[in-house]
Amino acid sequence: MDVRKSRTVVVVTNIPNHYRIPLFNTLNQQLAEEGVQLHVIFASEGYESRRNVIDLDQCHFSHTILRKKENARSPFKDGVFFYPGLLKEIRRINPQKIIV
Repeated sequence: MDVRKSRTVVVVTNIPNHYRIPLFNTLNQQLAEEGVQLHVIFASEGYESRRNVIDLDQCHFSHTILRKKENARSPFKDGVFFYPGLLKEIRRINPQKIIV
Protein backbone atom coordinates (compact mmCIF):
# COMPACT_ATOMS: atom_id res chain seq x y z
CA MET A 1 0.00 0.00 0.00
CA ASP A 2 1.30 3.44 -0.94
CA VAL A 3 1.11 5.62 2.18
CA ARG A 4 2.46 8.80 0.61
CA LYS A 5 0.17 11.77 0.99
CA SER A 6 -1.83 12.78 -2.05
CA ARG A 7 -1.43 16.22 -3.60
CA THR A 8 -4.67 17.25 -1.98
CA VAL A 9 -5.50 20.24 0.16
CA VAL A 10 -8.46 19.88 2.51
CA VAL A 11 -10.35 22.90 3.81
CA VAL A 12 -12.54 22.34 6.87
CA THR A 13 -15.36 24.82 7.37
CA ASN A 14 -18.72 24.92 9.11
CA ILE A 15 -21.37 25.28 6.37
CA PRO A 16 -21.58 26.14 2.66
CA ASN A 17 -22.34 29.84 2.33
CA HIS A 18 -23.27 31.67 -0.87
CA TYR A 19 -20.14 33.83 -0.63
CA ARG A 20 -17.73 30.93 0.00
CA ILE A 21 -18.69 28.79 -2.98
CA PRO A 22 -17.20 31.19 -5.59
CA LEU A 23 -14.06 31.45 -3.43
CA PHE A 24 -13.67 27.68 -3.30
CA ASN A 25 -14.39 27.39 -7.04
CA THR A 26 -11.60 29.88 -7.79
CA LEU A 27 -9.22 28.23 -5.34
CA ASN A 28 -9.97 24.83 -6.89
CA GLN A 29 -9.19 26.15 -10.37
CA GLN A 30 -5.92 27.73 -9.26
CA LEU A 31 -4.80 24.64 -7.34
CA ALA A 32 -5.71 22.37 -10.28
CA GLU A 33 -3.38 24.41 -12.49
CA GLU A 34 -0.60 23.40 -10.07
CA GLY A 35 -1.66 19.75 -10.03
CA VAL A 36 -3.24 19.94 -6.57
CA GLN A 37 -6.78 18.79 -5.76
CA LEU A 38 -9.02 20.76 -3.40
CA HIS A 39 -11.47 18.99 -1.13
CA VAL A 40 -13.76 20.99 1.17
CA ILE A 41 -15.28 19.35 4.23
CA PHE A 42 -18.43 21.10 5.41
CA ALA A 43 -19.45 20.22 8.96
CA SER A 44 -23.12 20.57 8.05
CA GLU A 45 -25.47 21.55 5.22
CA GLY A 46 -26.49 24.51 7.36
CA TYR A 47 -28.17 25.43 10.60
CA GLU A 48 -31.86 25.23 11.35
CA SER A 49 -31.73 28.84 12.54
CA ARG A 50 -30.62 30.00 9.08
CA ARG A 51 -33.01 30.01 6.17
CA ASN A 52 -30.35 30.04 3.46
CA VAL A 53 -30.86 27.63 0.58
CA ILE A 54 -27.57 26.82 -1.10
CA ASP A 55 -27.45 25.15 -4.51
CA LEU A 56 -24.60 22.67 -4.09
CA ASP A 57 -24.59 22.13 -7.87
CA GLN A 58 -22.68 25.43 -7.95
CA CYS A 59 -19.78 23.71 -6.15
CA HIS A 60 -17.21 22.92 -8.83
CA PHE A 61 -14.89 21.31 -6.32
CA SER A 62 -14.77 18.04 -4.44
CA HIS A 63 -16.61 18.26 -1.13
CA THR A 64 -18.11 16.29 1.73
CA ILE A 65 -20.94 17.26 4.07
CA LEU A 66 -20.64 15.54 7.43
CA ARG A 67 -24.18 16.19 8.75
CA LYS A 68 -27.58 17.02 7.36
CA LYS A 69 -29.06 20.39 8.23
CA GLU A 70 -31.79 18.95 10.42
CA ASN A 71 -29.18 17.32 12.68
CA ALA A 72 -26.98 20.38 13.09
CA ARG A 73 -27.07 22.86 15.91
CA SER A 74 -25.46 26.23 15.66
CA PRO A 75 -22.19 26.26 17.64
CA PHE A 76 -22.93 29.86 18.60
CA LYS A 77 -25.43 28.71 21.22
CA ASP A 78 -22.95 26.80 23.35
CA GLY A 79 -19.60 27.78 21.80
CA VAL A 80 -18.61 24.17 21.13
CA PHE A 81 -17.47 23.01 17.71
CA PHE A 82 -17.62 19.25 17.32
CA TYR A 83 -17.67 17.67 13.87
CA PRO A 84 -18.47 13.94 14.11
CA GLY A 85 -16.86 12.02 11.29
CA LEU A 86 -14.20 14.65 10.55
CA LEU A 87 -11.18 12.56 11.51
CA LYS A 88 -12.47 9.55 9.55
CA GLU A 89 -12.96 11.73 6.46
CA ILE A 90 -9.49 13.28 6.77
CA ARG A 91 -7.95 9.81 7.07
CA ARG A 92 -9.91 8.66 4.00
CA ILE A 93 -8.71 11.59 1.90
CA ASN A 94 -5.15 11.51 3.28
CA PRO A 95 -4.39 15.14 2.31
CA GLN A 96 -1.02 16.80 2.04
CA LYS A 97 -2.30 19.95 3.79
CA ILE A 98 -5.31 20.77 5.98
CA ILE A 99 -6.69 24.29 6.36
CA VAL A 100 -9.08 24.88 9.25
